[in-house]
Amino acid sequence: MQNANRAGARKPTRDKLYDYKLVLVTLMIQQLSWTFKRTAPVKVTPSLAYRENYRGEMLLVNKNSGLSKGLLQRCPFLSALCAIEYQSESADLFRSSSQRVEGLPLLLLPAGPFHWVILGGGRRNFRNETVTDEENSRGRRHDGRDLIQEWQEERRRRNENHAYVWNRQGLLSVPLDDTDYLLGLFESNHMQYHLQADSETEPTLAELTEVAIRMLSKNPEGFFLFVEGGRIDHAHHDNFARMALDETVEFSKAVQRAAELLSEEDSLLVVTADHSHVMSINGYSRRGRDILGLSDDRDEHGVPFMTLSYTNGPGFRSHTATGSRPDLTGEDLTHEEWRSHVDVPLDSETHGGDDVAVFARGPHHHLFTGLYEQSQLPHLMAYASCVGPGLTVCSTDGASTTAPALITLFLVMLPLCASDSIL
Repeated sequence: MQNANRAGARKPTRDKLYDYKLVLVTLMIQQLSWTFKRTAPVKVTPSLAYRENYRGEMLLVNKNSGLSKGLLQRCPFLSALCAIEYQSESADLFRSSSQRVEGLPLLLLPAGPFHWVILGGGRRNFRNETVTDEENSRGRRHDGRDLIQEWQEERRRRNENHAYVWNRQGLLSVPLDDTDYLLGLFESNHMQYHLQADSETEPTLAELTEVAIRMLSKNPEGFFLFVEGGRIDHAHHDNFARMALDETVEFSKAVQRAAELLSEEDSLLVVTADHSHVMSINGYSRRGRDILGLSDDRDEHGVPFMTLSYTNGPGFRSHTATGSRPDLTGEDLTHEEWRSHVDVPLDSETHGGDDVAVFARGPHHHLFTGLYEQSQLPHLMAYASCVGPGLTVCSTDGASTTAPALITLFLVMLPLCASDSIL
């Protein structure tokens, strides 16, 4: 994950979860200096990013692998990164936003038993426009289909134990030992930011992660779980530094819960990002100073500046008539939607070009060291976990062919999922 984001979130928590094997990965693609839009996920899961078009197929797990599979994120299931986990078609099939809304949920909820656990947001994309959901929001599908109802009917037809939930109480009440398939959609669109969510109705990322692991762990063949802390990205794009760091702390709690539930002996846990952001840490603030507050230093005009700021984004403030920056001391810096200082005005903050970190724990985690391109990640995970069509540790050293439990957690989201105009 981006170093500034991790450092900012780690400061108040003294988190040691990321003290695992460490590697840095580069984000370049063939036509840009760093990852942009839909190119990042194909580098994290399959192999090659070229222009903005790709054809992706899940490298680690397929329908015949024997592994259970779970998908967990805090956004609608329409982002490029999570969509690559369940679709093998070209992204060109969904050129328009309406085609994505209609088409991608159809790929996520197939008739066959592929995903055992699906938890996230975006109920409106699974129900037609005549249906009002549990929280009085209307569906957005124009094909007349209710995919949630179809999923339930298919599970019943196959005589499979299943549960559909839409709030925290329902999630925590699921009898996990007696449930094989779980679908949870907790918001009509994005799940709420943790700082703004109703804790009585909306589960935390750590709670979602624990339920998913306990469900998937019942398969003796192992599992693959993809967990995405997507609202970190959304907050950065809006220059909401406080919410971005709080979402990162919540993500850290999910990693900690996963580490507590999974054995290092047979479970590979990988934490990474598909891109960075242009947030930076400024000045020489004293230890103990609020990282979301003003720095101890001042600029040449005597105006204080923030310890955290962004290179670009919607938080830009025009300079005063004297040419100096505006003084922020009178603003409410504690409000969750207060926008940090910005140098270049843009409607949405951009991604950065930093190398991002990868932290790994578990079998063959020593492979995750050094510096390499992002596209190498899926090959390392497949090799260490004895899955996929390529060379694996099981085929080279005579080890057991039983794949270890595998969980990957990605600290990411893409602009494809960051705009309501797209979704």
